[in-house]
This record gives sequence, C-alpha cells and structure tokens, in this order.
Amino acid sequence: MRILHVGVGNLDSGGVATYVRAVVAGQLARGHDVVLSEIWSKPESLPEIEHRLPDMDALIALQNRICPDITHLHSQLPDYSRLRGPAVLTAHEHSAHCPSGGRYLQAKRIPCDRDFGILPCLWGHYVDRCGSRNPSAFFGRYSATVQSANFKGHWLAPSSFTEKWLKRRGLDPKRIHVVGNPQPDQPQLIEFSPPDPVVLFLGRLVPNKGCDVLLRAVPQLPASAQVWIAGDGPERSKLEELARNLGLGSKVVFLGWAPPERVRELLSRARVLAVPSLWPEPFGLVALEAYASERPVVASSVGGLADLVVDKVTGRSVPPDNPSELAKALTTYLTDLPEALRAGIAGRDFSNRNFSMQTHLDRLDAVYSQAVEPAS
Repeated sequence: MRILHVGVGNLDSGGVATYVRAVVAGQLARGHDVVLSEIWSKPESLPEIEHRLPDMDALIALQNRICPDITHLHSQLPDYSRLRGPAVLTAHEHSAHCPSGGRYLQAKRIPCDRDFGILPCLWGHYVDRCGSRNPSAFFGRYSATVQSANFKGHWLAPSSFTEKWLKRRGLDPKRIHVVGNPQPDQPQLIEFSPPDPVVLFLGRLVPNKGCDVLLRAVPQLPASAQVWIAGDGPERSKLEELARNLGLGSKVVFLGWAPPERVRELLSRARVLAVPSLWPEPFGLVALEAYASERPVVASSVGGLADLVVDKVTGRSVPPDNPSELAKALTTYLTDLPEALRAGIAGRDFSNRNFSMQTHLDRLDAVYSQAVEPAS
C-alpha cells in the first residue's frame, strides 16, 4: 500500500514522533510505500519528514499528487471536508472529545467525566481549570473538537479508555478500533541485583503526573527504600521544596532528564517503576518501558494505564492521588525481591504477547484494509 502519514505540528521530540518514526520504519520493512509529512512542522521536527506543509491546501495538493491508498493522521485537522480518499486517525490525545486534550480537572485533581458540550466545557476551563481561560484559545480548541464528528474515516484508539470516550462522543462504533501502541525496542537485560530497594519515577515534572503523590508516599515506605525522580519540568522546584518540607533527605534523588540509554540503566538498577498519574493518559508507554527491562509497575488506575497493568500479575493498580495505597503497593516489591522478579518477567511476557511491533503493524494493516474497502 502507499501510506501517507500526516503529523499536525507534533512530530518533534515527543512520544508521537517516536511512535511515527518506529511505525514508518516497520512499514517500510514490510514493503509498503510510505510517505511522511507534517503540517506546521518545526525546525526540530523529524528529519525523515519528506513534505513540510504550510497549511491544509498543501496537504490536499500532496494527496492529489501522490494518490495514497490510505492517509494516516496523527492529530485532528481543522477541516475534513476536502480530505481525499480513505483515512485513519490515531487519537494520541483526547482532543476528539475534550477541547483541552487532557480530560483532567486540574483544580479538583480528578479526571473529567463530563460529556463534550459548550456548557460543561466552559465550566471545566473557567472553574475547574482543565485548559486555557483565554477565550480565543478555548473557542479555537472547542471548534476543533466539534470538527471531530466530521471525520468519516476510521479511528485508532490506543486504549479501551479512549475507545469509550470516542463512542460517548457519538462517533460510529464500527469505525473505532483499539490498537495499543507498540512496545519499545527490547534492551539487553542487565542482571537484576540493585544494592538497595529503589523506586523509579520517569516522566515530565508537571502537576498531572502525580509526582507529589509519590513524594507523600515516601514516609510510608521501608526505611531502606530510595526514590529516584528521572525527569524535568516546571514543577521541579516545587517538588524539591515538598521533599525538603517532608524531611525526605537522601531518600529522594532528583536526577533530571534522562536520555533513552540512561533510562534503561536506571531501570536495570531499580526494583519497581511508579506511575502515579492523576490524568487519564491515552496509553502510558512508560509501563511498557519497564516491562522491557523486566520491572514491575505500580500505576494509578486511570486512562490507558488500566489496560497495561494486570493487577497482582505484572504490578499493582492503585487509586489515583492516594499516597497510602501507593506506598502499600510499592512496599510489596521493595520487601519481596522474588515477587518483584516474578512480576517483572510476567510484564515482559505480557508486553511481548500484546504490544510487539509486528503485532501492532498487523493490526494497522487490518484497519487500513477495512478503511479502503467500499462501504457495503
């Protein structure tokens, strides 16, 4: 097939770019003819991008010129009326049913359970602080969410959580497919023998990642435990201050941002990965990173993470924003190395069975084929 991938200003250094790069490589290896493009690209966008498009007119012109069998969108477009031929759209974020794209009420520290609509979304933005209070920004994003109903192609939902909300948005269930993201490349395993029980946190230091919940859990962990925070972001100074106020001392180490090779080293030295997210992540790739290194995962039972943690098998699923329950679950692995080893191996097996790149490409091929078939 000739496949046209289209990023929408999101093929830079983030997770979407990493995903698209891996999928394009896999599809080329399968013999597909793949063209990579991006509307509103940035200087730091992927160097593999063949077509950097200034606007929708340029995208339509590209479609007319190369005649793809399928167009694979990686974010919403401002207009679908002129889109040519069969298309699929991966819901990498929640923007198809939530103008803020996060489905998270920051003021309440809980996921949003309201259906899309002008009144609930205005209330969310201006009272519950789920997104920008700038009127122009709000109505621009609201209009984009309205447009999601006009997309007549097939939706790819990374998780059952996303599938549920696409259906609640009123989109055709027959055109919604759960296709989880592929696992990262398998690293060469390093012997599991950390000198001390270590909990690792990987992620941006922003409020919705729940790192503060992990810090509040530390006093309830075994005395020998350490917590390593690998990440950076606007909340770092506040989190460091919280750690000082809690008297955590050397039990918590802020390591800063870690490149992929450093992440694998940290996972090899840690006993368990903590993912205390407050917002409902569409997927939660960090869990698969831990499984690739045979590490169990303790994660909040929100969003796509609910699909990735098999409770008491590959890790523990805990209520969000609950330091006591988080500490209890982490202690299971900090005090029982054989159980941590068993859960880590179970996680790797679970990931290999369900999220290998070949499995992912098979699922994409199946959805592409369904999308190009004439409607009966």
